[in-house]
Amino acid sequence: MDTEAEPGEGIRCSGNFKCFFDQYSGAVCIGNPDDLLNCESVKFAQNTVAAIRDGKLISVWIKPAFI
Repeated sequence: MDTEAEPGEGIRCSGNFKCFFDQYSGAVCIGNPDDLLNCESVKFAQNTVAAIRDGKLISVWIKPAFI
């Protein structure tokens, strides 16, 4: 990213992100669940983790509570 992000500001991500649901863990993956090699995982909210490699977003993992 070339500029500093402001709190609450959305950032447009280019690419074709798909969603996957892991029935065993209950997690939803937005992005590629099989491309985690050499990624750093960053927890940025409760039950929400971003996988980042070389400064680029690879996937977001969310574990929702189904009611």
